Amino acid sequence: NVLTHFQFVSAFSANTGASDAAAGTTASLMALDKQTGVLTTLNCGDSRSLIFDGQGKLIFQTIDHKPNLAEELERLSTGQKQGLSYSLPECRFSRWYLPVGEYEYAVSRSLEGPFASARGIVYTADVTDIQITDTVVAVSATDGLFEVMDTAQVGQIVHQLRTGPKKMMAVDAAKTLCSMAVERGSSDNISVVILYLDA
Repeated sequence: NVLTHFQFVSAFSANTGASDAAAGTTASLMALDKQTGVLTTLNCGDSRSLIFDGQGKLIFQTIDHKPNLAEELERLSTGQKQGLSYSLPECRFSRWYLPVGEYEYAVSRSLEGPFASARGIVYTADVTDIQITDTVVAVSATDGLFEVMDTAQVGQIVHQLRTGPKKMMAVDAAKTLCSMAVERGSSDNISVVILYLDA
């Protein structure tokens, strides 16, 4: 098991100021088993993990758990048919959301409490193993980054920062991406972790 080589201590605390709902909290993480070269990704919601080759070309991307995703639509519809009080996605002004009481969730999976979970917002994560056989760059970031940059742009920018004249270390490249997202007007929280991995 890849996670046996790591110890995690995490605590999440989020609040909307309401008594019945927590703020939407999504997660994306990666763990590398150095013995086997297997990189395991886990994501829940619309935080995203990306893996690029040494030239900045996308190798792998996690799937954002949006309410209108076919798999999510089927899960929510099946829940309703089984008598659960699941909500179904709605669209307004080209924006899909999942109604949960008075709230509108942009994701169908999130780390939530019982109020949202009872309406279909689950915390089940997608887990994927990727065998690393060559130099790769791994990026894990919150949706605030992807609000102002698409996956291809992230790959190009990180490649330029890594291989350009300054040859930025991964930590500095992550800080630069965060700064660029702020400058481009992202309205959401922005967190970025970058790893340079050699097989």
